[in-house]
Amino acid sequence: MTSEEPLRKILFIGAIPKNADAVRPDLEFREVADTLRHSVQQDRFDLQLRIAARAIDLSRALLKQTPEILHFSGHGCASGIVVEDDYGNAQLVSTDALKGLLSLFAGSIKCVFLNSCYSEAQAMAISQAVPYVIAMNSSVFDKTAIHFSTEFYSALFAGKDIEFAFQYAVAAIGVFNLPGTDIPVIYKNGSKVI
Repeated sequence: MTSEEPLRKILFIGAIPKNADAVRPDLEFREVADTLRHSVQQDRFDLQLRIAARAIDLSRALLKQTPEILHFSGHGCASGIVVEDDYGNAQLVSTDALKGLLSLFAGSIKCVFLNSCYSEAQAMAISQAVPYVIAMNSSVFDKTAIHFSTEFYSALFAGKDIEFAFQYAVAAIGVFNLPGTDIPVIYKNGSKVI
């Protein structure tokens, strides 16, 4: 990396509300961080973590970090993503609220990765403001979601572009014989990429 090339910032937001089914954003982050540590381009990326994230943690981290990629790991539903409240309980961030917030960062965020169940509605909305949005069109097993994420970043950290990294991660789910190769979706500039 030359001194003129800026670091590619990735902001990893994880939420594990105590009153929701267990998911493992902490394990997913560890796998992604290990993947970065072993990549040949590790000095080109800056991976930041916000775990047990509340809505305010998400918005403030966006202001402070100005990431190229925003990665959310946790629960989702058709009407939004689930973060934590001040007491560790589930709090919904609606699709409209999320789109409104992320639209403010449209000039810097190139990709939003929603590694949460039923997040395609958010992808459709957010992709009108952000070039790429990766999401899940239904419920996804945690193991599948973690492998998909890890393989996406393996390709990205190897210098591949977002669309190739997405396709590589989908193929990897099949190679690992995990269910759900039809669950991840990618939107580009408001349209689903087939």
